[in-house]
Amino acid sequence: MTALEKVLAAFVAKTPTENNDKDFDQIATTLLENSKIIAGESTFIVKECEIFLYHELHKDAFIHNKKYTFVDRQEAFGEWCFYHFKNPRLYAKHKHSGIELTFGNGKAMSASVLIKKVYFVEENRIIEGTNTIAQTFLNGVGISEIGRLATTIGKFAFDETSPLRIEDNKLANPTPIFKGVREFKTVPKAKNQHEHTFADSFYRYFNDKAFMPVK
Repeated sequence: MTALEKVLAAFVAKTPTENNDKDFDQIATTLLENSKIIAGESTFIVKECEIFLYHELHKDAFIHNKKYTFVDRQEAFGEWCFYHFKNPRLYAKHKHSGIELTFGNGKAMSASVLIKKVYFVEENRIIEGTNTIAQTFLNGVGISEIGRLATTIGKFAFDETSPLRIEDNKLANPTPIFKGVREFKTVPKAKNQHEHTFADSFYRYFNDKAFMPVK
């Protein structure tokens, strides 16, 4: 079991509260400093991510709207959630794709980590933008595998045989991790004031040296 899977499993095993900041900090730190993503033969280090959680005690209106069928994936644990996935060939042409690591707990809790920026180890370059990252992973894994990873349950994110998986990777000299508010192209409507409070929550994490610290 990887370090990240252990941290996520420990969080799922307990009841979330309205304030889960310390848990989110631990999840993000483990992902950014102690993990790597393998896509086919390529290796990626996550440099920026955002965390989402919807639970009776943490009604974050900013987790993806239920009008999208793919959000059912966010109720599963250890899966990959591909935005707007219908079939592999259409997805390869999609302009608004993205990928999340899910750590939900059935109907009681939807949770995910959105991957927003990665370092491509073999090519020594930064890749940013949810669509570009998703398409890069697709290219590494291959169209034939994406359908299985996107639609079936198998805890693929932590399966050692999965073509798209997370492995341990402790960084020798990690850069400081900063926090900020999540970024949205459109702000979803909240049902009540409790949901609105999460708009300003610092659930975006990043350690790219190009960023300045968030005050």
